[in-house]
Amino acid sequence: MILDAIIKSTCSLEMYRMGRYKETYTNLYHGTTEDAANCIVSSQKFLPSSDDNWCGAGIYFYDIKSKALWAAKRKCLEQQELSGIKHKHTYVNADIVDLDKELILDLRTYSDVQQFANFVDRILAEGDFNIAGDLDSTEMQIKKRAILISFYAQQCGKKLIIGHFRQVENPKFVDVQAAAERLQLVVGVETIYCVKDSCIISNIRGAKV
Repeated sequence: MILDAIIKSTCSLEMYRMGRYKETYTNLYHGTTEDAANCIVSSQKFLPSSDDNWCGAGIYFYDIKSKALWAAKRKCLEQQELSGIKHKHTYVNADIVDLDKELILDLRTYSDVQQFANFVDRILAEGDFNIAGDLDSTEMQIKKRAILISFYAQQCGKKLIIGHFRQVENPKFVDVQAAAERLQLVVGVETIYCVKDSCIISNIRGAKV
């Protein structure tokens, strides 16, 4: 009962504050294998991943082609390790058009982060939401974040999650970190779009070489 009241009050307040306007994101990139890309384009459907990283289960996109291709190469290597079969990597383009702002959790904005953080604090304070494991480890912290984002999205009707996330540690960033700080630049982060409801995706098309 208390949990339901927290969810209802948080989501209602957010909808009241945000009002109603729409956002559009075009030419998003989804990295995958060539076989999977062909199936996606021919069926005009995506199958959500069951990933427990980043933002939890969903369909993931980048707004930069090189990042999608990096993700595609990683996916091909993972499948090769499992099956022993080599796969070609590619990407699929898609759009999200005229999506109501209230259906988006944009973790790049102060208001959305504040709403989500308040929600998480209140849920955890009630003690009804427990995650087993060593929560001090980086892996468990990422998993905890993914679970909480997915829970928030489900309870508050969010269909799209957008956020800046730290990239996997790369020694190359150490070389440029000092220069980046001097120039007030941010390095080592990437923008990720996680679609929780595939119905908001449109204009699915194959890669253009």
